[in-house]
Amino acid sequence: MFQNVESVSWDAVDTRIFGDKAYCEFHRIAKLKSGEVQDFLSIDVFTFRDGLIIHKDTFYKNRISP
Repeated sequence: MFQNVESVSWDAVDTRIFGDKAYCEFHRIAKLKSGEVQDFLSIDVFTFRDGLIIHKDTFYKNRISP
């Protein structure tokens, strides 16, 4: 996954906990070795049971820079 990445950063936008769920929104920007820039808005959804993560989903939107 990272063999083509020159640099990458994740910036937290928002985190919420509700019941057995946690929602973590973040902004990811990566510069690839080819010069391409990837710009994603993402959210991770975690489900907990007995203090452990039992499920994780990630959803993202690829932002196109002008």
